[in-house]
Amino acid sequence: MSMLTFDRTDITQTAQAERGTMEVLPLSKGKRQNKIVLGDADGVVQALGMRKGEDTRSSVFRSATGPDPIASLTLGSGKGQEDKIFVASGATVRGVNKKGKEFFKFSTNLTEPIRDVRVDGDRIWATGEYVSNQYVDCVDAHFFASNDVIADSRIAPVVLDAEKNPVLACRDRFVRVVQGSDLYYEAAVAGAASALHVCERNDSLRREHRDAATRETVDPRAHSRPHGETRRSLPPDFEHASRREVLFGTEQGLCGQLFLDGERVARGWVIDTRSHRLAGSGGVSAIDAECDLTGDGLNDVVIGRDDGSIETYAFDENGDPQIAGRVSCGEAVQTLKHGRVTTPFPEILAHTFSGKVVSFKPGADSTSADGFGMGEALDDAQAAARRFADKKRVDDVKLETDRLEAEVQVARAKYASLSGDLIAADGPSRVLDRFRLDPETATHRLTLEAPAAIESVAVHVSSQQVDLLDEYGAGAANVRGADDASTSVDASDSRKTIRDSSSAATTAIVSRTPPELVGGAGALAVYRLPSENQTRFEIEMRCQEGAPGTIRACVLPLRPPKTVTEVVREVKPLCLHRRVLTGDEDTHMSSSHRQKDKGEPETESRGVFGAGRVADLLTVTGDFSAEDAHQWVAEMLDDVPNKLAETSSSFDDDGDSSYVFSYDFENVLLGTRLRVAGRAGAARFWSDGATPLALVKEFIGRVAAKTNVRVRFAFDGDERIPVFFARRIDPLIQNTIALAKQETLLEGLLELKMQEPELEGFLSPEFKAVLAEEKTVVASARARRGRLAYLVGVVKDFFVDWHKFRGENVKSAMHEVDRAFQEY
Repeated sequence: MSMLTFDRTDITQTAQAERGTMEVLPLSKGKRQNKIVLGDADGVVQALGMRKGEDTRSSVFRSATGPDPIASLTLGSGKGQEDKIFVASGATVRGVNKKGKEFFKFSTNLTEPIRDVRVDGDRIWATGEYVSNQYVDCVDAHFFASNDVIADSRIAPVVLDAEKNPVLACRDRFVRVVQGSDLYYEAAVAGAASALHVCERNDSLRREHRDAATRETVDPRAHSRPHGETRRSLPPDFEHASRREVLFGTEQGLCGQLFLDGERVARGWVIDTRSHRLAGSGGVSAIDAECDLTGDGLNDVVIGRDDGSIETYAFDENGDPQIAGRVSCGEAVQTLKHGRVTTPFPEILAHTFSGKVVSFKPGADSTSADGFGMGEALDDAQAAARRFADKKRVDDVKLETDRLEAEVQVARAKYASLSGDLIAADGPSRVLDRFRLDPETATHRLTLEAPAAIESVAVHVSSQQVDLLDEYGAGAANVRGADDASTSVDASDSRKTIRDSSSAATTAIVSRTPPELVGGAGALAVYRLPSENQTRFEIEMRCQEGAPGTIRACVLPLRPPKTVTEVVREVKPLCLHRRVLTGDEDTHMSSSHRQKDKGEPETESRGVFGAGRVADLLTVTGDFSAEDAHQWVAEMLDDVPNKLAETSSSFDDDGDSSYVFSYDFENVLLGTRLRVAGRAGAARFWSDGATPLALVKEFIGRVAAKTNVRVRFAFDGDERIPVFFARRIDPLIQNTIALAKQETLLEGLLELKMQEPELEGFLSPEFKAVLAEEKTVVASARARRGRLAYLVGVVKDFFVDWHKFRGENVKSAMHEVDRAFQEY
């Protein structure tokens, strides 16, 4: 499959934009190009279109600045509402026609701002951060409260064809279908759900061909088709013709396919960026699957990510998605649509976080599946006319820029005279921040994105066990239980290459302050960005489990008014554990009233992780509620819902009362597992490592003492755990040592090569291979610098924690552990 190339066109610039604030109006009669409607943080709603005889975008209408930002913008889905625009700002829903005239206004009774709105006839679905309300004729009809944050929502006739249901993407790793005020069912997904898309066109084509096959009483794959329609033009998965195809995206970067109906959930393909060798792909922020960009007769899947990348996937003969093209906007994609806006050819439309509206159309060198050109091919006369028009447009923009710069200078002088000796400042702008665990490197990345250029970022970490990596994948380790002399850093400027979230690295000046100068706690660093147009910045850090802390990042804009925006993130005690699906969760349908099946996992500690894996068990009992136990788990681990569900998957305890919640986690560094289950008065923790259980005991004991809750701990250890742990960590240590030796050897070989240019003729094949892999060795060593000391600390922690559970003090034997590492 040939890769598509794309030509970029910047259409316009709005104020800062939220997700789902761009729509493409349907084609008017006799028109070949669409109009687009946009909403922004200034509360402005505007429409752009192509006027007859003009080559540039022209404004159709533009509303006045509103009191609240536009949080959602959508087109009605009912009959006659295809070109009706509905916007949500604050707790109000307004309707605007395609000429900008307001025809509807409704103030809801929601106590939280509306984040997404959907309209179908006289029905309105208004979704906030945790709740979803349905209004019929502006009267509150149904209310649903989610267990965790609702990241996105759509409506589709899932249960009944004549009635649409809200489909919610929730951060607690579920896609939920709501019927009325009740949860109808929920489907677990492999990550925090962040985006949804209902494939209406694919559903319609499947139903049409199913009905045609029924009338002709032949197989739908073999019945006669209209002239020109081929097998490839029919969407796959005909067995799901009666279901609704829904695509979901996760914060971890996965995109998957679900088929929903009133009986069950059927799962389809899953796009994993690792299988397509797209390392570093961000979380999914937008999905569109209603346009055929590759010309193979099937709708392609277009995925927008929060790192600015836009990926196009086409389908092979087996119906599996394959990467067909990739471009980058340079900033977070908030909304993705398709249409024919700048040209009469299909194109991708993106609305970014800073407000850029960009179109990507297939380039002239892109070809369809049957070999025809996809882009707009110009002859010499057309190309010359296009260049003349472009030059004139550039000249006009330069004149407009000069005029605006003069107006800005006058406005600044006037503002300064009014403020006098006071500091000119404005309210802090919103900064898009993400703090994620990278399972490939076992490090955390803090990504900051501002709507305007950033001058500098100041980062303060309250824990000494969090190491800010000056270079991508590099830096000194600071590990609990490990001595590292490299933790003391001079408070001087050092120029480092910082990995930016875009594809190219940027240069920053890093100023670090020793811990003793900041009160002896944590680290303080200032990153100064020399680029005048950089709006994104990413900091990598290595966190040690058992050392919770707070990370504060202060973002200073480049241009006045220079008001700092603070971002605060918490490092949890078990920060290297990520949530994984259990056998109970990974089912086709997870109902709110489902009972235990025969195939659910055993509760005995010896078989809790399946055959061949052992586990220790820590039991906590006392006078605490199920909500207290759930809150403890949420404060120790990531990816845990903020609220305890009223009815969760049961987890029977030897025929006694059931646990009301249970979650599974995996340590991304060691691959060890942790399972938690709790109810009122009892909580259980299983792990095939001793350190996680020691950290759990330490945390719960400290919290219980502060809240005057009496708790009791019981530990049931498995004697095979130390051997199991050693087998897991030994390959990591061996690989790290081998890589360090390769790096040292490479340095010596490079020095010899500078003195003896003909050195390779005298080297052994082993040394030649090291020189040939110079870039790979350097990159790998940089990514793992300081990791050996980190692993040594992990082994020491396990050694101490395992014997502590057995009531043994082994501090006097720590020198034996050091000697063992010296003999490695």
